[in-house]
Amino acid sequence: MKPIDTQPCQGYIEGYYGNLLSWDERAEIVQQLHACRLSSYFYAPKEDVYHRFHWREPYPQLWRQQYSAWVANADALHVQVIAGLAPGLDFDFSHLPTGADFAALVQKAKQLLDDGAHAIALLMDDINAQFQASNSKAEYEGQAHAQLANALAEAIDQCIYVVPRVYAKELEHESLNYAVSFSAELDQGHVIFHCGSHIVAPLVRSEDYADYASAIRHRMVVWDNYYANDYCPRRLFVGPWSGRAGLGDVMLNPTGMPATDALLLDIMTNTINHDDASSAWSQALKKHGVPEEFEHVFEYFNHPPFDHLGVSSYEGESTLEQQLAAVEALLWKWKTPLSREWYPYLFGLKHDLLINAGQLPELRIRKTQLTPLAKRLNAS
Repeated sequence: MKPIDTQPCQGYIEGYYGNLLSWDERAEIVQQLHACRLSSYFYAPKEDVYHRFHWREPYPQLWRQQYSAWVANADALHVQVIAGLAPGLDFDFSHLPTGADFAALVQKAKQLLDDGAHAIALLMDDINAQFQASNSKAEYEGQAHAQLANALAEAIDQCIYVVPRVYAKELEHESLNYAVSFSAELDQGHVIFHCGSHIVAPLVRSEDYADYASAIRHRMVVWDNYYANDYCPRRLFVGPWSGRAGLGDVMLNPTGMPATDALLLDIMTNTINHDDASSAWSQALKKHGVPEEFEHVFEYFNHPPFDHLGVSSYEGESTLEQQLAAVEALLWKWKTPLSREWYPYLFGLKHDLLINAGQLPELRIRKTQLTPLAKRLNAS
């Protein structure tokens, strides 16, 4: 059975909700991975219906041609493509390792490999926690998912990457024995993706996925949602990549905005290569042409709120007038692909600053905010 490549698995995950890149945009990301000397692109977009909702159906011929050309370009730039399949929503385990569902999954995996993918990933994340609905004969959910991974790998004759359903420590309460039963059943050559303590983890530590990697049984790759905003699409996080020192195998699942994601890959690369996350971040922003005015408001875009840090009460050293002036400059004087992606977030911040200061008129609130929030704001 062909083993997983031993080089560090570092790069980009197209694994978010709400956005689906074009082939040209994917080519841009691959070019950025090459420039950053990162190894991997994980193709697993939630919005690709053939990846998740209609996983049994073969990809159309045109898609296969475009995919194959894109993978060939990535290969020429020394970027490996990991192609994901996500059958967990409705996979029928009753006849595993035979049956129509398993045959469809194997056929789909072989097609992705035939068209150029370097490796296959099986994703069982974000599915119904009611294990009994799967018709599995296994005693435990984790055991069943590992059995599927083992059978798929054997059928395609190569080890695979796996995203378990319990992919963060905070999910363990949903299936208390999942990690142990999954790890015990999964063949040792496969590689597991895991987020750490939380789906969006403030810090990434090996002890947060120790049950999967006990006795160094399985290699772990960090699926990092630090910059993801599909769960809060009105927000944008582009601060220093902190709390991730010393990671070897790590991939970003970011925003789906190509210029922003290129910046975030640079931030990650700089941080991996330097000890000072803040300095690495500053270098990346300068490289991507972010104006100095951003310094007055960057804390609003720093990182998600984490429980251990408490509720953010950022006021900063800049006055309201300085912050508003900075936002005006960023909105109207900064003209790049990155600025266009940030436009709605900067405009939203302008409104929020004015609302907080009591300076946005009632009519303007009704025009710019969705009705439920506008009613609440105007009532208060």
